[in-house]
Amino acid sequence: MKKTICLFTGQGSQYPGMSKTMVSKYFDAQKYFQIASKLTNIDLEDICFGTKTKLLEHTQYSQVAIAVYEYVLYAWC
Repeated sequence: MKKTICLFTGQGSQYPGMSKTMVSKYFDAQKYFQIASKLTNIDLEDICFGTKTKLLEHTQYSQVAIAVYEYVLYAWC
């Protein structure tokens, strides 16, 4: 049986531009970002790699961005 271990990063691992490549290459990534944005009323794409990347310094945005980013990474594997 093959076993997989996933290690997720936490607060402080966020950076402007995170997930931009993944969203452009993996269609479902964009879908997950859109779902999370709708549920939280936060424009995650704009915060992660758009015009509002400065907001990544704030916990209420970075925690959501990191969670979605890592979920997409997990789903991609």
